[in-house]
Amino acid sequence: GHRRGLIQGRGGVHSAPYHGPLPMPTAAFLGGLSRHTSSELEARLLRAKRFFETRGLEWCMWTGEDMLGANLLQSLPHLFGSSGLELVNRLPGMHASTLLRTGRRLPAVRVRRVCSNTEREVFCRIISRVFSIPIAWCLELYQPDCLWQGPFRAYLGYAGGDPVCTAAWYWDGANLGIYSVGTLRPFRNKGYAEATLRRMLAEAAIAHPVGSFVLQATDAAQPLYHRLGFTTVTHFQVYASSPRRSRRTRTAWRWCGRWRRRWAARACGRTRSTGRGRGRRRTGWTR
Repeated sequence: GHRRGLIQGRGGVHSAPYHGPLPMPTAAFLGGLSRHTSSELEARLLRAKRFFETRGLEWCMWTGEDMLGANLLQSLPHLFGSSGLELVNRLPGMHASTLLRTGRRLPAVRVRRVCSNTEREVFCRIISRVFSIPIAWCLELYQPDCLWQGPFRAYLGYAGGDPVCTAAWYWDGANLGIYSVGTLRPFRNKGYAEATLRRMLAEAAIAHPVGSFVLQATDAAQPLYHRLGFTTVTHFQVYASSPRRSRRTRTAWRWCGRWRRRWAARACGRTRSTGRGRGRRRTGWTR
């Protein structure tokens, strides 16, 4: 429900076209496939491609691996590539019916719900620093009043009077989706995010009859969610239009370049080196 985007569904693809001033690719999602065949998926991708290109919109497609069969998963790079998309990320989808009790001593954290415009800006600035997202993007996403008038809530965790972590949830009427969980670097791996999450989810369970908790995690955050009782039930693959296609897309995905390079190195099973001679350092991943 963004003021510049309206969720649309056509041809088995749901999307929220973005028409704002920032170079954000439009996110699209596959609906349930009636036939688990490559021809059905290819037809949907072509319809989506025509829809976005005729409107001059750069786009990315999110798909859950649990929606697709094993044979179809193997052909995804070819099918998406034929529509001008390439793999940029693969993220675990996690689920929990109830939360496990904590097995460690958590720090004292003061958790406050984000209400004022000042708190929204603080929330955005922490998200920008934690996830290396331009602050303009965060403000565009989180400042509109329409977001905060719906079933969305965000929280700040304070340590010693300073905001150090964020978390948010969205209730769809049955399940609670968890979003924007992040901690500033000096306070990581000390329990601040876990303490904030537990307090936030306890309040959400009082306000709504939560059937289950769901989230999309990063690799670094999985240990935290495992401690809370989450299990990985699927993975999301994210395909985006090639950054070579236009200046608008190159600008957008340049901000995500670090993540693109990491996933490319991981997929190819190689490491990257920077510098020369004895002082060079190794970065990236090995398989």
